[in-house]
Amino acid sequence: NRAERIASKDKEIDDLRRKLEKETESKMKMKANLQLLHQSKRNEVDRMQALLDESVLKSEAIDKELVAQTIEVTSLRVNLQKATEKHLLCENELEKTREKHVALEGQIKQKDEEMERI
Repeated sequence: NRAERIASKDKEIDDLRRKLEKETESKMKMKANLQLLHQSKRNEVDRMQALLDESVLKSEAIDKELVAQTIEVTSLRVNLQKATEKHLLCENELEKTREKHVALEGQIKQKDEEMERI
């Protein structure tokens, strides 16, 4: 009887050891899987960070290009304004020249008339 109880307890202990080993093995597999998942997520985060960094660099380059184009447009506007002012001055000079021309034509006509009378 006593031997049966001891054998029964030994079997119980062996069963518990096997169960503990299986649970330990299961926990180790879960731990390994979690480590793989963690590394996978870390790699994904690193990849996303690289994409974000690249986007920031592109955005900064676009901003610099926009500033350069804005400066160029401003310069073109200034040049256009100067050219417009010069054009207006030239038109004024042309008008003065036309007036002088008309006055000279009038003087020539007057001289011609005087010459005909003589």
